[in-house]
Amino acid sequence: MSPARTVTEPPTSWTTRPEATVDISGSSFAANAEVTVRVTRPDSSVVTGDGSFEPWPTSYDTVVADGEGDFHYYYILDGIPW
Repeated sequence: MSPARTVTEPPTSWTTRPEATVDISGSSFAANAEVTVRVTRPDSSVVTGDGSFEPWPTSYDTVVADGEGDFHYYYILDGIPW
């Protein structure tokens, strides 16, 4: 079991847009925490971004934060306009 990490800021996440895939990143999560990534598309649908595009709540995008509480998840847009 890892020692508790002192967090001075709340967890945050952000995205970048390189072509058809976005890099969803986060920091200040607990070390090795499992983070559920939920993206609401412009048409209000929520689907997985792993390429299968399965609908929620039957499928989820998850990522495990590293030992510092940071993560990156690459979400496939599949032609969604921004």
